[in-house]
Parts: sequence; C-alpha cells; structure tokens
Amino acid sequence: MDDGILVVTFDGTQTIEKAATVKKTLASAIKSKKREIMINLTNLEKVDLSFLQLLYSASLEAGKSKKKMSINSDVSDSILDIISLTGFNRTIGKDSNHIFSTFKGNEE
Repeated sequence: MDDGILVVTFDGTQTIEKAATVKKTLASAIKSKKREIMINLTNLEKVDLSFLQLLYSASLEAGKSKKKMSINSDVSDSILDIISLTGFNRTIGKDSNHIFSTFKGNEE
C-alpha cells in the first residue's frame, strides 16, 4: 500500500451547485490507497455550508478507513470567517481531531 499523501485541491467557488462533484472527488480520495489526504484550499474564493458539511462528512469517513484528512493552513481570511460563522472551527462532540480543528477558535 502506498503510504503517501494525496493532495485534493478545491479552488474558485464551491457551493451547492458543485456539491455532487465535490462529494465524488472526496469519495475517490477516501477510496485511494493513500494514508493521508490533504485538502488544499489555497485558491478557494467562496464556499457555502454544503461544502463545509461535505468536508466534515468526508473526514469522518476517512477516519473510519483509518486515514487522516486535513486542510492546508494557507486559507483566506474570508474562508476562515465562514468556517467560524458556521461553527465548524469548534470541537464537535468528543472528537478534537476533526478536519477543522486546526483553525483558531476551536478552544470551546
């Protein structure tokens, strides 16, 4: 099994209109032979709640498959604001290692 890192890049606008494509891309990444999935959001301009929900759901599925999924730290302030406004930057339940936990404001 290849233990490397698979980088999945999302850029531009990722909203409900692209949800089916995002879901398919994330599912393929989880099915890959890579042990770690890095989500690159460097050139992401706009997201909505559906995109964040898909990322979170994919991170849970990755965990069930014993894979690590993370987001690069080079994310625009506007995307960080949306993550914060939707509450995804906070620890959800007892899982302090979820995909959004690396962003500031997750201390609750």
